Amino acid sequence: MPKSAKYSLPAEHIKQLEDRCRAECRDLILSTADFLEFYYKRHGCDATLPNWSKKWMTHLLARANTLKLPITRKILTQAMFFTIRVRQNFDHANRRMVYYPYTPSPPQCVPEHPEDPNHPTNPFKAKDVRRFMSSLQNITIEMNN
Repeated sequence: MPKSAKYSLPAEHIKQLEDRCRAECRDLILSTADFLEFYYKRHGCDATLPNWSKKWMTHLLARANTLKLPITRKILTQAMFFTIRVRQNFDHANRRMVYYPYTPSPPQCVPEHPEDPNHPTNPFKAKDVRRFMSSLQNITIEMNN
């Protein structure tokens, strides 16, 4: 009898887990942006990330790392603050959309080292991050009761 065994999940189950993680990334970004927008309108100044958002992000990044999704804390934080800036500057901005500061052609507005997607030590390339962020817009999750 072998001492250790490797188990693998079916591909459709992995896809469902990735979709749930993407949906939760979107929910985290939008929930935090809603909080920051409300705080700005009420107090007239910017707030720091709330503790619930930081804890949620920690748990979410652990799952995303396990699924090998191209997401980091800095990318999520940038998306949160960029989304709130778009909302503040454009009243007609869609409140259910995640905004991220990537341009469609080079040069990209990418995070600096060490989480720079173009840096050789980073496993994520800029195109993978762009694809991931754009996939957040179209994600739909079917909940089983």
